[in-house]
Amino acid sequence: MSGNASGRAERTGTVTGRGAAGSSNIEKALTLLPDVPAIYSAWKQIVAAHKVQGVKVYDARLAAIMSVYSVESVLTFNSVDFERFTNVHAIHPASLVP
Repeated sequence: MSGNASGRAERTGTVTGRGAAGSSNIEKALTLLPDVPAIYSAWKQIVAAHKVQGVKVYDARLAAIMSVYSVESVLTFNSVDFERFTNVHAIHPASLVP
């Protein structure tokens, strides 16, 4: 990660070496869902219904994917960002630690 003029952190570099091996292990443990046309339609409806703007459109896209595939929960450090989406149960990792 590196900083930019606005003070925000940005990811730099590519996935190589151990990073690629690590992502391969994660992919083996998960079911990867294909990007299908229904996701775009669901996303447009969510964006319009919730008046989503700016970077929040990416959260809306995740909500649309979850809706299309009937995924109920997402583990995220930004659970507040998903409160507007009624079909999403956002779980913050800290809530899982006793």
